[in-house]
Amino acid sequence: MPIVVRRIQSDDMAVLKSVRLAALLDSPSAFASSYEKEMAWSDDLWVTTGNEAAEGLYQSMGFEQTGDHQPLPSDPDKDETRMTRAV
Repeated sequence: MPIVVRRIQSDDMAVLKSVRLAALLDSPSAFASSYEKEMAWSDDLWVTTGNEAAEGLYQSMGFEQTGDHQPLPSDPDKDETRMTRAV
């Protein structure tokens, strides 16, 4: 069977996450993380308000705006918005 290399797509995320979690259980010393830590990660991210390029990229990957806002930690004069994706 030939090996096919391609970029992952947004609908590959659930498979990618399950493979990574299985690898963490099988060989935890091969990673700089832990199964427990990565299980706790959500599929949320924060984007600087007005960064239309980033927002567009994440929307193309299936992320949606949640309506949550907070000050940008590195510059409280700016705002960031939460985006999430169902996996």
